[in-house]
Amino acid sequence: MPEPRDLVEYQSDHDLLIRVDQKVTDLVAKFEARDKVYVTQSEFWPVKVLVYGCTGMMLTSVIGALLYLIIRH
Repeated sequence: MPEPRDLVEYQSDHDLLIRVDQKVTDLVAKFEARDKVYVTQSEFWPVKVLVYGCTGMMLTSVIGALLYLIIRH
């Protein structure tokens, strides 16, 4: 397997360090932009309450239907 240096001709260590620095800078910028997109826990609370409420109602209806079938026989 060729060394990474052999794959790119005529690149000095300085050029490679500049490319690495640019990639790290881009990654840092992406992570900082990503933090602005996320929802905080206080903003997520109403959604959580709705989902848990709907899930609880569905499970209650399934358990009630199963109990009805067991008691009826």
